[in-house]
Amino acid sequence: MGARAVLAAIAEGTLTALTPQARAALDTFASLHADHFRAEEDLAYPAAQALLDADAVAAMGAEMAGRRGVRIPHSGDGATPSGGGSPKSDQP
Repeated sequence: MGARAVLAAIAEGTLTALTPQARAALDTFASLHADHFRAEEDLAYPAAQALLDADAVAAMGAEMAGRRGVRIPHSGDGATPSGGGSPKSDQP
């Protein structure tokens, strides 16, 4: 089972405990993507926030969330987003 399948099963609620194989797949995924995630956190997101207005940043976040099936609540509706709500916590 690859990392994408493990993450999908967790999201669907069909995987409630990690097998050694599932844990290994997630560990491999994390190690392969660590530099990418760090660059997003340290460079891409701060640059986007500095260069774009709030509406553009919100639109980018909504588009990223939509690709991953994450619901972003509207301001004041009291809902909590699945992925923490910020692009920085957006993970596959």
